[in-house]
Amino acid sequence: MGTHAAIIARRRDGLWGSSYVHWDGYPSHTGVKLHQHYNTQEKVEGLLALGDLSYLDDEMTVPAGHTFATPVKGYTIAYARDDGRDLNVVADPSLITALTRYEDTYVEWVYIWRDGVWVFGAYRVATHGWSRLGNSTYVRALSTPQEAGVPPAKRSMLRRVIRYPVARQG
Repeated sequence: MGTHAAIIARRRDGLWGSSYVHWDGYPSHTGVKLHQHYNTQEKVEGLLALGDLSYLDDEMTVPAGHTFATPVKGYTIAYARDDGRDLNVVADPSLITALTRYEDTYVEWVYIWRDGVWVFGAYRVATHGWSRLGNSTYVRALSTPQEAGVPPAKRSMLRRVIRYPVARQG
């Protein structure tokens, strides 16, 4: 059983892309990898272009011999590219639509790239705010559901987020 996560990002075209991550979705792994290795718009969009992921690692390129069955250490494992599954590249019109995509799944952590910053939270816990990756300062990426323009029927979803500090990356 993995710790599932969703990576959601606002793309250059204004749409919201997302990818599912099956293994090690905890902030101590996926959060750190995103902060350290996927910290530009180009890298984030390259990662989303891979579709759903089995495992996120330092590199998203494909070295010789890297497959789903025989992964090379340090390289991301993508279901479509490395296992021949259907490519699932998502483009949603809004952040709330992207979040809704994971409502009835086992996703535990959500990572959102917005305006050049990663924020994250536990998907199913009812508290407020998002934590910023890379330090232990809390940020309010979406101050309130009302300010974010979220319809009333979907506002509870944005409250399913826990503040979770990350140790400073030094």
